[in-house]
Amino acid sequence: MTVLLPYVGPVLAGVFQAGVSHEAVAEALDEGLLDIVELRLDTFPYSDIPSIVSDFEHTFPDVPTIATIRSVNEGGQWSGSESLKFNAYQQIISSVSAIDVEWNSAEHAQKSVAMAHDHGRDAIVSFHQFEPGIDVDFLSHLIEDSMDFGADFVKIACMVSDDSDINALSYLLQHYNHHPVIIIGMGEHGIHTRKAFPSMGSRIAFAAIGEASAPGQLTLTDMRPFVIPSEIIH
Repeated sequence: MTVLLPYVGPVLAGVFQAGVSHEAVAEALDEGLLDIVELRLDTFPYSDIPSIVSDFEHTFPDVPTIATIRSVNEGGQWSGSESLKFNAYQQIISSVSAIDVEWNSAEHAQKSVAMAHDHGRDAIVSFHQFEPGIDVDFLSHLIEDSMDFGADFVKIACMVSDDSDINALSYLLQHYNHHPVIIIGMGEHGIHTRKAFPSMGSRIAFAAIGEASAPGQLTLTDMRPFVIPSEIIH
């Protein structure tokens, strides 16, 4: 696959995970409901990851894809080692547009970014926070650190409990929107950010094809009116 992620945003990513069929993806594409697809590979058995990616690439060769193996402590289902995760990414890197690597994985994050770039692919460095309280200084450091070691996009997703949390995330987005950042507020109170932030500069929004994969995540149908790409570059 040579399709890279669009750099002119915002764009809407549909989340493909266990239980979602290719037919559901095809229907969403036909209806114009998504621009790219996130492959949530942590929801599949480890041994199936290469075939899942290969089958998707064969079926949708022109659709940009993000391969994500989300760790349990960041809201996913992956409980294996970082080394095993890196090996999985190595096996599939040529068949996806980008990989999602977690900032908390320390040296593996930098190693994974370098590996993606060696194959001409993009790397999203992500951070998910589910406990209350948003530390703007810490998240600013995280964004700058991620950019320093080569992140093509930085994704910050935090649980939102009140307006002060929304204001904190809004500040981050406005301060760093000259970089390719993805800022998301999770939870019921964060739904506003999912709708509003794409038009403020958050590059990629995520929506469910089937069941929601994160707290407060909306469906593609609900999100599409709020994420209108100015241009899609493949």
